[in-house]
Amino acid sequence: MKASLLVGLAACAARAQPAPAPVAAQAPPPPPTAPAEPAPDDTGIYNGLIAEGSADDTWSSPTPGPTVAVGQPTSNAALDKAIIRRYVKHDIQKIQACYENELNTTPKLAGTLTVTFLIDRDGTVASASASGLGNANVETCVAAVIKAIVFPKPKGGGSIQVNYPFTFRPA
Repeated sequence: MKASLLVGLAACAARAQPAPAPVAAQAPPPPPTAPAEPAPDDTGIYNGLIAEGSADDTWSSPTPGPTVAVGQPTSNAALDKAIIRRYVKHDIQKIQACYENELNTTPKLAGTLTVTFLIDRDGTVASASASGLGNANVETCVAAVIKAIVFPKPKGGGSIQVNYPFTFRPA
């Protein structure tokens, strides 16, 4: 009788405890997606840089930081200055990177750099040099960015000499 009583008590004890709730399976989080590269538009954003100031001439990072102000190019007018500006602005992030990289070692670096370059009759940049900032690393880097740009062919098939100023300011 003791054995049957013990078996009965064990059976009651087993029934008295609630069964654990089933654990719901959680869906894994979605994989991270890379942000889309912003496109130039009319909202003041161009190639991921936000325009500051007037007529989208000053570019800086979306967060407060160093700025690059693009000046007015001067040339012998065989190619519209607005076209030259548009092609240069296409690579403004590279020009800003030249400056920002040097800010790591020279935090107070600021000033105006002028790039002098020659657009050949086929639109390639035959030569480019920069001066005025007093920092050879930034000057060489910016000149190399300009040298890599391919412009439209100048009207009349000649070459164009261009002087293009950039003003750099740290944050």
